[in-house]
Amino acid sequence: MRRRRCLSAPRYRNAAATLFVGPAEQCRAAIESEAFALGGECHPVGFVDVHAPPAADALGGVADFRALLHRSAAEVVVICGYLADLPRSNAIAGVQPTLMWRRGAPLIELTAPNLKGWQVFLKRVIDLVGAGVGLVVLSPFLALVAAAVKLESRGPVFFTQVRVGRGGRRFRIVKFRTMVDGAEKRRDELLSRSVYRDARLFKVPNDPRMTRLGRWLRRTSVDELPQLVNVLRGEMSLVGPRPPMLSEVA
Repeated sequence: MRRRRCLSAPRYRNAAATLFVGPAEQCRAAIESEAFALGGECHPVGFVDVHAPPAADALGGVADFRALLHRSAAEVVVICGYLADLPRSNAIAGVQPTLMWRRGAPLIELTAPNLKGWQVFLKRVIDLVGAGVGLVVLSPFLALVAAAVKLESRGPVFFTQVRVGRGGRRFRIVKFRTMVDGAEKRRDELLSRSVYRDARLFKVPNDPRMTRLGRWLRRTSVDELPQLVNVLRGEMSLVGPRPPMLSEVA
């Protein structure tokens, strides 16, 4: 989002409307802290409660975030809460974190890349050339890996999954299968072992569904090479954020 600097002295004059998102108590504390309560660059317009039902003084719940963001005309969004999953969240969103201090309070500013028209075109050309050449050069190796996957365990060679791309566009990402056939059906029974507290994010150490070859494919990222097809289709880019699963953006 566009970030504006306020040089005038009066409180909130020319300040950017700021919306807070997180647990009600932490949002209230942030709004009343010196970092935001004294005015300046940011003008708090309220907060969105991530817990249900939302607090009485909240603008609403997280399910209505898009509508509340539009209605409040907020230019800045402040996320309040625990940051244990911040690195993975950044990887999903494609943003860069920067530590900054505001009136003695440490904040992490997240900024998204903003490419111009010619830069977008050049990036697409690089994607097409890179993915095309990569598929041609690696085709013998890819065929060998495909045969190994097929021979090791029963099931398809490739694993496809619905992901969310730019602008909310849904597409099927392609990978070499690294787990036993039907692994998705066992996901719910392993949720309690996930390293993430957020149920939308899922990762299990020493996942029992993984095949021996699959562990090597994951460790070396060879399982992701078929995604060059997604790059050719324009669904992904050679350099960019990991497209999230539907459950991660729900």
